[in-house]
Amino acid sequence: MVGVSGNKVKLLPTDTKDETLASPSLFRISVAHLLLIGFSIPHIALAYFLIMTLLTDFENSNYTHCNVINVIPSISAVAKSQQTSLRVATWLHFPFRLLAIRLYCSYFRRKLARPVRSIGYLAVWFLILETLGSLVLSQTAQIGGEEPVHLLAAGLIWISGCLFMATTFVCYKYYHRDMMEPMEELSFKVKTRLVYTYFCSTLIMWFWYFVHNAVCLPFAYSVFSLCEYVTIWTMMSYTWTCYFDFYHVYLMYSPKMGYFMSEI
Repeated sequence: MVGVSGNKVKLLPTDTKDETLASPSLFRISVAHLLLIGFSIPHIALAYFLIMTLLTDFENSNYTHCNVINVIPSISAVAKSQQTSLRVATWLHFPFRLLAIRLYCSYFRRKLARPVRSIGYLAVWFLILETLGSLVLSQTAQIGGEEPVHLLAAGLIWISGCLFMATTFVCYKYYHRDMMEPMEELSFKVKTRLVYTYFCSTLIMWFWYFVHNAVCLPFAYSVFSLCEYVTIWTMMSYTWTCYFDFYHVYLMYSPKMGYFMSEI
């Protein structure tokens, strides 16, 4: 719509999107910076949990049925030793997970063509399942590693996390790469390295797990645990790359529009 005032021509908003862009905001907060902070919580927390477990519960956390020397506890042992702190960290991180889920829904709807959009939505569902698995594991960390609830939660995290990485990687590589902006290109490069690291470390991890259970080799479980940390940190870093995907998104407020989010 065009409004004429004297010799000046002024473009007026024609729809909700134009009205949102034209509305002056009193403040704006970078969503990318919020995600950067929120998705740094798991990295910092896991490092803290590992250090505290080694300092306060070394013998119990490194014990296995083989009764051989180990120096690095598994993530399950660390979770059991630091269960209260784990619950706090998980719930602190939870709102940022919900924010990422909401953003990725809009992101794939906007970026992907309709015939392949279902792959993006499938990736979002895997992220939701991984989030639910993390919540269950944090609430049942005191249960032994062989209990069904623990195995179900851990399996849900590993499988859904792996599938989330795989489906989003496919979306970026085959259906979205030609339309990427510079920050999205950087995000894809980081994701690519993380995917390769994840799957290589996973193969090595399971090899040493079976070696430990088959022959009870000293330090075999420690190598397994080390690879386990690499895989989980890689998985967490993969979701952390949402910082690059939404670097241009802002949470804003204006008297006319209230609170709203800029275009994703």
